[in-house]
Amino acid sequence: MQLDLNFVNVPPGIQSDWVQLCETFEVNAWFVQGTEALSGWNFANNGVLLTPFEDGAGFQELVQHFKLRGGGDLAVAILSSESFQLSGNAFRAGANDVIAMPPRRLDFERLLKFLKAQSSKLVHPDAILPLDMIEREAIRTALIACNGQVSKTSRKLGIGRSTLYRKLEQYDLVEKNQMSKSSVTGK
Repeated sequence: MQLDLNFVNVPPGIQSDWVQLCETFEVNAWFVQGTEALSGWNFANNGVLLTPFEDGAGFQELVQHFKLRGGGDLAVAILSSESFQLSGNAFRAGANDVIAMPPRRLDFERLLKFLKAQSSKLVHPDAILPLDMIEREAIRTALIACNGQVSKTSRKLGIGRSTLYRKLEQYDLVEKNQMSKSSVTGK
């Protein structure tokens, strides 16, 4: 999966360091200056925000602004130095990870691995199925696995037989005129 790294408020004098690393690892890099510039920018769903960390409130504000503009849920704080205190403050402010300036190849490679792993865990809203669809499919699959035996199916699903019969009818998994406790179909 391709990541889009969105650098916000990175000083122009050090952007070339980031560009070089992004080119080396074949990652898209976008640079935006100022919070006002975020208003006219639409970010990719799998985007990552990278921004210098100065204070927690400013960082949180940028992260919220980024999410509202369609950006992803991943935010990285760029630290001016490798400081445990600064790192702790960044994580408390909502950073998913931190990286210190100047960027080093090894640190950047570790960061990319982390970001790719995290972004693959994120679920797109279109991938969420209604609960009744999931329940219907679970019951249908369990019925097939249990050869249509209602008692065995109800035990495997952890529900009572009467509940299973009600759900079989609700999800149209049985013929209504054949509700004789032994004739379950796997429609």
